[in-house]
Amino acid sequence: MSELPNKGKTRAEENLSKAPEGWAKLSISRKFYKAEKCMDYPIKGWLIAAEQMGEESANGPFIGYIIRLTAPTKCVDEGDNLIDANVGDDIILVATHAIQKLAVFANDDSRVAEMWIKPLKKIKHSDGKKSLWEYEVHVNPKPYDRKNLEAEAFKAMVSGKEGNAALPAGAPAT
Repeated sequence: MSELPNKGKTRAEENLSKAPEGWAKLSISRKFYKAEKCMDYPIKGWLIAAEQMGEESANGPFIGYIIRLTAPTKCVDEGDNLIDANVGDDIILVATHAIQKLAVFANDDSRVAEMWIKPLKKIKHSDGKKSLWEYEVHVNPKPYDRKNLEAEAFKAMVSGKEGNAALPAGAPAT
């Protein structure tokens, strides 16, 4: 490959040094919903996945529910500060023992379920050593087609739209 004048880089290196012109910048970070900080702010959104997460907890890897919000709530940032989470944002909720049964909704290949989740109180685990959160959970009886949700979210991300634009047409956003 030829070197570019006065730069010391090859054409391939120069082309990769910045994003291609006209490409949409994606926001790929997710916020954490932490019950002890966010309990006054319920979650309402599409339960889109259950994923094994890194070693964030003292007990090692954990399962995190990915929820695409249909109503605003609060989450925490990396510094454990309370921050806004908006309609269309994807947030992570740690799948504690009390809400592990929700995985059946997260793992449905054809449909997504809209959930309303509110932390109620911390209770002692049967081993007497740990405390766990107890939740009130409701599910919308009308699931949404997963392919439509993913297609609409992709279009919104690529177009650079945020918030309600990340929700499918006809999906509730309140």
